[in-house]
Amino acid sequence: IQLVRSIGLPFKFTDISKKIYGAPGDEDIRYVEEILSKPHSNWTEEVSAQIIAESLKDEIAGAGILNWKVALVKNIASKVTVQPHDNTVYIKSDYMFYSGEEKRLRVHEVRVHLFRAVNGGFQDYSIFKNGLAGYLEAEEGLAVYFEKEKGVLPFRQLKIYAGRLKAVE
Repeated sequence: IQLVRSIGLPFKFTDISKKIYGAPGDEDIRYVEEILSKPHSNWTEEVSAQIIAESLKDEIAGAGILNWKVALVKNIASKVTVQPHDNTVYIKSDYMFYSGEEKRLRVHEVRVHLFRAVNGGFQDYSIFKNGLAGYLEAEEGLAVYFEKEKGVLPFRQLKIYAGRLKAVE
């Protein structure tokens, strides 16, 4: 509520946001500035949302998960989102992905987000299926960690993550 009330007051908004969420540390800033200073190769080959959808369907089926679906939709805020309430991975239908991104999304969306939802559904009361308060920050961190661990985090995507942290700073 405080953040909403401070919209249009940039310094107040920033101060409140830092109190709520914290701010990146100096070491993090140095690290992302190093990443952002390095060039990356431009990817020119693109793949359709349909190809991404097929890749994620294969990953889900390969894991033996039968009650989830992948759907192409036009109006979602992000390019891919996992929605446990209806067991669906939604993909922005008109988005063009970079070649090779299907490997990263198999890890990020299926092996982290979807697996948490599926495993959470097996727990008593299914309270972990949708995630508890504050789960998203930790889970996004885990998703990026596993992208790197599995060798599917391209430098271009790392620069996007670094740019987000720099924007927060």
